[in-house]
Parts: sequence; structure tokens; C-alpha cells
Amino acid sequence: MTQLRSLTCALVLLVPSLAAASTTVKDGKVTFRHKPGTARAVYLAGSFNGWKLDKPMRDEDGDGTWELTLSLTPGKHLYKFVVDGSRWTHDTDNPATEKDGHGGFNAVVVVGGEGANKSDRQSDAKKASDFGTTHVRKKQLVFTGEVYFVDKSTQKLPDFRQIQPHGRIYTEQFNIAPRKFSEGFPGLSDRYEWFAIRYRGTFKVEKTGKYLLRLLSDDGARLYLNGKLCLDNDGLHGPKEVKRVVHLKQGEQKLILDYMQGPALEVALQLFIKAKGKPEEPVRASSGPLKEETHERAPKRKVRRR
Repeated sequence: MTQLRSLTCALVLLVPSLAAASTTVKDGKVTFRHKPGTARAVYLAGSFNGWKLDKPMRDEDGDGTWELTLSLTPGKHLYKFVVDGSRWTHDTDNPATEKDGHGGFNAVVVVGGEGANKSDRQSDAKKASDFGTTHVRKKQLVFTGEVYFVDKSTQKLPDFRQIQPHGRIYTEQFNIAPRKFSEGFPGLSDRYEWFAIRYRGTFKVEKTGKYLLRLLSDDGARLYLNGKLCLDNDGLHGPKEVKRVVHLKQGEQKLILDYMQGPALEVALQLFIKAKGKPEEPVRASSGPLKEETHERAPKRKVRRR
């Protein structure tokens, strides 16, 4: 009996040390919570900030639960908690997860439009891919991507004028950090290798000036701005980036971003812009989905070396 009481006490003492986490979505704002036990610092990292440790969480009342509320763009977001700068863990109270390509998991949160209920968000999650979704909401600002399948012998971006797209996807930004990719395109195809995407759309800059553009991709990618080739990162390769300082006029900028994935399973596609004196941020769409069905011819691939 004494041994049983001792065991019961031990179990009771262990309960408070168990990690607990929960995430809630309301009116476009996501509140992340994590209870890691003993911790000096807890950060939130995810696809929305390039997996950087720049989103510190707070334990304001000292009860051991660390919180952070963010306004996230509608769509699918992956995240993890980082305890004391080195211990990465997914949200164990969130049943929506994806494999992270390193033997673990990323938690998934889907932010819907105003008034979206739980079933709507779950439906969105099922149709979401790292590269975009097959549907858009009313007044949503997106880049339109056309998905193509390429031969296994392909070594560089294809001539999109010579092949037919298999469907369309839409994304608000390009921020796919290097990761494993095996889910394909829900609602479109289960293809997860040997495909290409041509994204088109616009983004806006607030004032005329010089901007640093950074493109990271695995495999090839090529960026055209306002009818001219801006960044060329073509070919089969691992995560690789190219940069360039460009002069942009205030207002809308016309974008074509070509991407190709060769053999499975690693992918990456990130496009960032940085104004002088401001932090780098993803390039975000400023217009709705494209209506026309015709293919747009890319400009000549002449690029000025800096």
C-alpha cells in the first residue's frame, strides 16, 4: 500500500512538467501557446517568417504558458516552437501536422477569410500545397501559377510555350524554405517531382528607389520583372540563392517567376525584397487571380551582370 501511494504521488508530481500547447484562430489572428516546462526563452518559427528565431513568445503571468498572437495572411502556415534556442518541437495539441523531412513534424494552421469556421479551414488545409492552393477567396490577392509536368531528362526550365499546363494554383507569396516535398498538389495532382510552375502577377512598392531582391530555389528558378530578366537561378541544384539590386518605380511591378523541381524530394522557393533601412520581407501579391487562359511569353533572357 505504501509503495502504491508513493507511485501515485510520483505520477501526480510528473503531470505539471508535461508540455502543453494550443493554438486558436479568430478574425485572422492566431494565438500560439506553448507550455514547455522549464525554459529561459521560447520562440515561434514557421513558414510565415522563413523559420527564423525572430518571434519571441512571452509568459506574462508566470504560469509557464508562453503566448504570442500574430496576424497572418489567409492560407496555410507551418510552425514549430523553439525552446532555449535549440529544442524544436511541433504543437502537440494541434492534430494537423506534416512531416518536416527530418524525422519530425511541423504543425499546420490554416487561416481562412472572415467568418470561416472550423470545417472551412479543414477543407482549405486539404486543398493546400506548399506551392499554393487550387482555389481563391473573394478579393484575395494572389500570384497565379500554372503547373506543368516535365520529362525526367529535363535539366533546366522548359519552354513553357511548347507544353500544356495541367492546372492552376494560387499563392500570396513565395516563402518555401528548403524542405522535403511529397504531398503533390491536393485537388490537382499527386505529382511531387519533375514538374514546373510559371507564376504571374504583380506586387507593389511604396516609393521609387533601389531594392535588394533575393531568390532562393531548389531546383531551378528564374525571375522576370516588368518585361526583363532579373534573376537567373536555373538548373538542377540544391538550395542556392542569387541576389541583385534593382531600381523600381513606385507602384505595381509585373512579375513572372518560373520554377522547376527535378528529382524528389527536396524543394525550395523563396523570393524576398528589401528596401534601404527596412527588414527583408517576402514579395507579396497585389492583385487578384489572372483571368486569361492564354500563355504569356517570357521576355528574352539577357541579364546585366553586376
